[in-house]
Amino acid sequence: MEEDDSEIWTSDGYCIACRSIFASEKEKLEHRASKRHVKKWNLHKFFRDESTIHGTMAVSEMLERYKLKKIPIIGLHQCQEIQQVGVSNQEKTNFWTCATCYEVGDTYELADAHLNSMDHIRNYMDECECDEKEQIEEECEDDEYAKYERYRSAAERIFARDGGIDGLQPPSILRMPLSTADGKAKFGIEDQVDVTFQQCPNDANRSVLHCSTCNEVAPVVVAGKYTKEKSRAHHCESTMHQQRAAVLSAINEFHPQEIFDEFKTGESQAQLHWTEKDDDGSWLLSQPCGYRYLINAGDERICTICYALVNGDDQVLEHFSSEYHAMKYLNMIHSYNSYLAQQLDGPERRAKALKMLISTLTLENDTKKVARTLSHFPSLIKSQLSEDVRVYPDPPLEVIDDFKETTGKMFRFCVSCCTYIEFDANLVDEPQKMAAAWKKHVFSAQHFETAAMRTRIDFNPMFFVPYSPTVTNAETDVKGVWKVNREVLVQTQCDVGLEFMVEDEAANEVTCQCCWQVFSKNPIFVNQHIRSYAHLKQYIFLTAPDIIRILLGAETDEKKQAFLMEWLQRHSGLFQKRIHLHSKLKTLELSSWAPVSRRLVQTSLLCRESSEKDVYESVLGLVDSVACDGEESIEMTAREALIAARMLIVNTSRRSDNTLASVVCRCENCELLVIVKAATWQDDVFKSHICTDEHHRRTAMCKENSLSAFGIIAEKSTYTVKPFVQKDATKKVIWQWNQTTKQHEYVSSIVGLDNIIERRYPGMELGIPKQQADFYCQLCAKVFPKRAIALESHVREMDHCIYWIQKYRQAQVRELFEHLANQTADKGKELRKFLSSILKEIHPPEDYCIKVYDPIGEEERKQFAILAKIQAEEKQRRLDEAKEKLAIDKEKLRLKKEALQRELEERNKAERQKKMDDEERHREKERQKKAERDARLQFAKENAAKLAAQEAKKDISLKSRLEQASMQQRERQKIDVQQAKLEAERILLLSKYPNFGKGPTAAAATRPQVTAKQVPLNPYGVSSFGVAQAIIVPDNNAQRFGVLQQQCVAKEPLKSWTPSKFRATLVRVFKTLRMRLELIMWLRFA
Repeated sequence: MEEDDSEIWTSDGYCIACRSIFASEKEKLEHRASKRHVKKWNLHKFFRDESTIHGTMAVSEMLERYKLKKIPIIGLHQCQEIQQVGVSNQEKTNFWTCATCYEVGDTYELADAHLNSMDHIRNYMDECECDEKEQIEEECEDDEYAKYERYRSAAERIFARDGGIDGLQPPSILRMPLSTADGKAKFGIEDQVDVTFQQCPNDANRSVLHCSTCNEVAPVVVAGKYTKEKSRAHHCESTMHQQRAAVLSAINEFHPQEIFDEFKTGESQAQLHWTEKDDDGSWLLSQPCGYRYLINAGDERICTICYALVNGDDQVLEHFSSEYHAMKYLNMIHSYNSYLAQQLDGPERRAKALKMLISTLTLENDTKKVARTLSHFPSLIKSQLSEDVRVYPDPPLEVIDDFKETTGKMFRFCVSCCTYIEFDANLVDEPQKMAAAWKKHVFSAQHFETAAMRTRIDFNPMFFVPYSPTVTNAETDVKGVWKVNREVLVQTQCDVGLEFMVEDEAANEVTCQCCWQVFSKNPIFVNQHIRSYAHLKQYIFLTAPDIIRILLGAETDEKKQAFLMEWLQRHSGLFQKRIHLHSKLKTLELSSWAPVSRRLVQTSLLCRESSEKDVYESVLGLVDSVACDGEESIEMTAREALIAARMLIVNTSRRSDNTLASVVCRCENCELLVIVKAATWQDDVFKSHICTDEHHRRTAMCKENSLSAFGIIAEKSTYTVKPFVQKDATKKVIWQWNQTTKQHEYVSSIVGLDNIIERRYPGMELGIPKQQADFYCQLCAKVFPKRAIALESHVREMDHCIYWIQKYRQAQVRELFEHLANQTADKGKELRKFLSSILKEIHPPEDYCIKVYDPIGEEERKQFAILAKIQAEEKQRRLDEAKEKLAIDKEKLRLKKEALQRELEERNKAERQKKMDDEERHREKERQKKAERDARLQFAKENAAKLAAQEAKKDISLKSRLEQASMQQRERQKIDVQQAKLEAERILLLSKYPNFGKGPTAAAATRPQVTAKQVPLNPYGVSSFGVAQAIIVPDNNAQRFGVLQQQCVAKEPLKSWTPSKFRATLVRVFKTLRMRLELIMWLRFA
């Protein structure tokens, strides 16, 4: 070093800044040239020259941080908090210095690590607790583990001795016009990139955050005011990150060394594969990965990838081969692809992970780290570690396939999106198709953005406070309806899902952890989302699984909306009434209040007159006398106790130093207001209110009379309270003394009439079912008879007016309680004057404004309406069926008529066509005949003489033929006569000689005969010359051999016939037949 730094050196070679001693001059020179010494020397000059210049009084962020986290640290007052001036909030860095250790940093995470380190505790004790420090160093000289535990115990003891959290002293505040780059250069701080972002290839606004400290990945979407720097700060503020950062910093204090310990295997990295373990269903790699991130301390081992304590040598290899460890290891290799792989189902996830592992250069299995100075890991480290997890959890597979036959849709629940994803049933009917469709969804922009939003609005439950939110709820209707507001379908019935709504005071926004959306604090947009149809569906998906299928079914949107409206009306009294408030500042304010015994909080919730409380306290007393676990002495913070007791802070009062003096709390159980002072808040909340009989009475009444909008009917009660009749207009009566109740009654106006409900319920009177009714006051939590005098008396009571002010005039409650406390001095005169000043302008909205609550009657009317609707629908269905059947019959008749008409037309067309064809053929024939006649006429004209000669010849020939025919006719007649004679003679012969037929001629005698038939030669039965024609037509058997004998029978006996005579007769018969045939043929062809 060129500068003179002798002021930080002692005469014996001790460096005050570095707290090191050097015996030789050579060692001293080497040390002065080291970066560590130069950095501390520059910091010493900063303390000497600039600390006093820039010092100021301001609120310390470091003090608030440690009060909120309740970390037992020491030496905070010896630090300096540097607040930058003239730098935007996004560019600011949290610079800090430690004057005890000459350390500097630019993040509060480094401050946490330093203030909890053993070096800082040792240096602090070296200055303030020197004797104890020397004792620890002497007793634990060779055991770093014991030394660390002793120093931690000493720090906790000093922390408690100095007053704990309340005794923390703030660091010095320096305000400097210092940029971030100049500050790092000034203090010698090197850039340490612990958080990196790997951008999405297709979208510049989407990226995956990877933290090298805790080895976690998270999706990030840059939108609006939300930047990558905000996402980094949000991640560093998470509990998990801070726990792992503390573990890592504590381990690094012992400077673990790397040693060579290669894992030997016979397979190459390309042969890497998964194997399933049968006993627990876990999947293991064939080779381990990330072996160099194992840290040993004696017999204990820690995996700094998973931040898990691994017990036993046999468990090390299995842990570093497990699927859970492999997926964490991939976070360091390729954070974006690792995040995408973690979104997939088991087989797809392992396949993608295996592909990534094979493509890496090495699995880093050659070295490991050993903390040689430790025999065991300190208890602070082990308490922050997680269990040794081997199985990578798969989200539950929830598929709804009830509607694939009706709507053709299937639904699968996505844990990241908190909703049901719709798929076409025909596209996911097989496991492979479902896996492909699901992979498409988890890689979609919508899935990524929802997961990023879940990471963004992940709130620490330590900072939820029992304060009333600043966002007010909109007015509701008794019977709500659906309407479109700014292109959003909303309902006006009630607020739904307020337990998922969080008002973030620091970010000045309201978030919905049901739909994973962020809104400004504008009540219009917040209430529109709370009442929206989309928010209601999402709320049902998460809280009402029994009606999910109704929303996903095939019903129309109108029917679904009607069902949801009725569901809201039935459950309107059960929904949460307020939004949660997340505030670090208010948490810090409540942390200054004294804690309270958890046993007091638990027992105060039981009624004092209840036997359960006595039994509970007796059992706890016996357990405390036997057990030595210190359960009876466990305390709760004011924030935790107020949340457990359901006390909501609605108003605050502060002292001159801006600290809380008192608060006004509304008890959400009994709906009363309580003034709670900071000094006596335990007694004010628990002994003076929660343990009272009035609180338990009102709580029981409010639970019993939790009214739903479904039971409130449209008609109003016929009972009301008329205005008080003033007897003297000049002297108006405001308060009237009631001699019966011995109280003053307010008669100037009517207060809280619309807060009274007429309850109707079934009852029995003389054994006969009869409807009964009474009145219930929501302000006083009282039930009184349904009588006009009782109603008027209750409305005019002073307590009723006081309860109305507690509900609707919370800003004036402090003054009200002051008058209540001082009313004994003036007999309540000032109290009545105060009440009348508030209530004089209060009037009911209408004369008859008492609502009627009749859930059973409304249910009956609903059932009757449903029955009537069913009957009307059935009647309409039958009417529609009849109309449909009539329409079908008409259609059939119409089709039949059309068919008959077409058939008739076709037939007529065919007939017309046939007629036309016949006429055409007739005309054609006529033309042919005419042509023939013309041709004959022409021929006759040309051959008239020749034809005349031929005609004469034809006439002569015809006459001769006719004569021949006549002669043949006469001949035939003769033959017939002869035949008849022969037949008669045969019959006579057979009568005389019976045995004649048995001879050789018997067969001939029984053969059929040739019969004569008159057949006309032309259709008219006569020839063209008018001469009758006759021919002989033989029967079917006329050509047989025996016919000749029958035709040749003569008058004389057959025995007298000679062969020559028989032949002559036969020849004559054949000639006659041939002539007749020739005549027939000639006549036909002629």
